[in-house]
Amino acid sequence: MRTTLICVLAHAVLCGSADAQSIAITNATVYTSPDATAQTHTTILIHGGKVAAVARNIVVPAGVRTLACPGCVVFAGFWNSHVHFTGPQWAGADRVPAAQLSRDMRAMLTHSGFTTVVDTASDVSNTVVLRRRIQSAEVAGPRIYTAGFALFPPHGIPSTWTI
Repeated sequence: MRTTLICVLAHAVLCGSADAQSIAITNATVYTSPDATAQTHTTILIHGGKVAAVARNIVVPAGVRTLACPGCVVFAGFWNSHVHFTGPQWAGADRVPAAQLSRDMRAMLTHSGFTTVVDTASDVSNTVVLRRRIQSAEVAGPRIYTAGFALFPPHGIPSTWTI
């Protein structure tokens, strides 16, 4: 039996540019949450980069691209609870072109199906700019939560600790 992790494919299709598309994934097996029973022969309608409907009897609007997926399995996107936006590609997020940030987000996160991330120990002012640009749909990327700057012990950082 062919099983495909189609959520990653759908996310990649939708995040190809900052302008989200509409797509209908049809005849798939869908898990709406980790503890939910599988829904077979189900259609997922995605509009504007967001799931608009999940059901067996959805009428797909004219002009919406359809991806037939018998044998496919669709599930909620992944969370990454420990990321850092500290590399040079994230510096000055308010000035980096949207297309470049979208490519960098795809390379680091969305290509693997991450739809939500928790940033730890990054410059919060820069991370908030990244989050704002994603929320406005200017940049394609995951939902970002942030813990802000890291806390270090007096007279050192964790890598200098000795036991």
